[in-house]
Amino acid sequence: MAEQHLGLSLFIAFVAHFPFGFYGARFKRFSRQWGRCLYIPILFTIFMRRYLGIGYEFIPFFILVALIGQVFGKQLGKRQLSMAAKCR
Repeated sequence: MAEQHLGLSLFIAFVAHFPFGFYGARFKRFSRQWGRCLYIPILFTIFMRRYLGIGYEFIPFFILVALIGQVFGKQLGKRQLSMAAKCR
């Protein structure tokens, strides 16, 4: 039954990580704010996976989706920051 929720939960994990990657692009790497943008959605993903009863064998997929969401969000955030700097 838990595998029925796998696709939707992976999409929700991506959607949760994307805005945090977008917002985290503003901060210096390894700063406290950057760490919060990285770890808050990870905790959300862990709770969601546990609540839905998705097993440990799917953790690599969640890690991959989290990385993709963070990277895409960060790229879009950096692009927006550079465009805003050009407009000033």
